[in-house]
Amino acid sequence: MLKKENILKILTWLLWGSLCSGVLVLLVSAVNTENSVTCARIEITIDGKSNLKMVTADEITASLWPERSGIKPVGKKITDFNLFGLEQQIEKNPWVAEADVFFDHHRVMHINVSQRTPIARLFLPDGASVYLDAHYTTLPLKTTNVLKLPVFTNFTLLKRPLNATDSATMNRIVGLSRYIRADEFWMAQVETVQIQYDGSFELSMQLGDETVLLGKRGDWDNLLPKLKQTYEKFALDQSWGKYRQIDLQFKDQVICRKSSGLQMKIDTTNSDSVIQ
Repeated sequence: MLKKENILKILTWLLWGSLCSGVLVLLVSAVNTENSVTCARIEITIDGKSNLKMVTADEITASLWPERSGIKPVGKKITDFNLFGLEQQIEKNPWVAEADVFFDHHRVMHINVSQRTPIARLFLPDGASVYLDAHYTTLPLKTTNVLKLPVFTNFTLLKRPLNATDSATMNRIVGLSRYIRADEFWMAQVETVQIQYDGSFELSMQLGDETVLLGKRGDWDNLLPKLKQTYEKFALDQSWGKYRQIDLQFKDQVICRKSSGLQMKIDTTNSDSVIQ
C-alpha cells in the first residue's frame, strides 16, 4: 500500500514538472518571438477640433527620427522602442496637446496626436505676437499659416501659474474671442480688442472711428447685442460716425459721446434716447 502511494506521488511530481517545463518553454519561445518582431510601418493621425492644421505628419516624423540621424524605424525591433519616450518627444512641440504611441497586432506603430486649436491672436506691447488656445496656452506663430482670428492688443505674457486676476483676464479673452468668431458680423466689424492697463477692454471697429468701451465686464451675451442695437439706431438716424465713444459698461444703457462733450443715452430696454 505504501509503495502505491509513493508511486502516485512520484507520478504527480513528474506531471507537474512536465507542465512547468512546458510553460517555461512557451514563455521562452514567446519572449524570443517578441524580441524578433519588427515594425512594419507607421501611421500618424492628427486630430484637432477645427479645420486648422497646425501640426503635420512630416513634423512629427522629423522630430522623432531626423534624417541626419540615419535611424529608420521601419524594420527596427518593436522591443527597442521606448513608446513613452516617443510620446514625450512629440509633446515638446508646443502645438501638440497630447500624443499616444502604440503598436497593434499587425506590427503597425500608431501615433495619435491631438493638436492645440488657436482661438485668438495676441499682440504684445513690443509688437511681437502669439496665438492663444481655449486652455490659456500661448502658442508661437507659424509663418506658413494665415489665420483669421480675433486680435487682442497690449497683451502682456503672464507668469505661471496664473493668479486670480490673470485667470479672469484670460477667461474674458477666450469668452470674447469665441463670441466674435461665432458671428460673421462681429468677425467683419471688430478690428481689434485693446487690453488696457487696468484690465478693461476696448473695441476698435472696422467701420467708424468710435471706440467701444466694454470695461471689465464679461457678459458678452448682454453687451454685444446692446452694441448691435445701437448700430441699428445709428442706421435709422443716419448718425454713423458722429460719436467718438460708445460706452457699454452700464446696465440696460448705452452712452454715446461726441468730441464736443454732448452725449446720447440709449435705454436698451425700450430704445428711447436722451441727448444731454
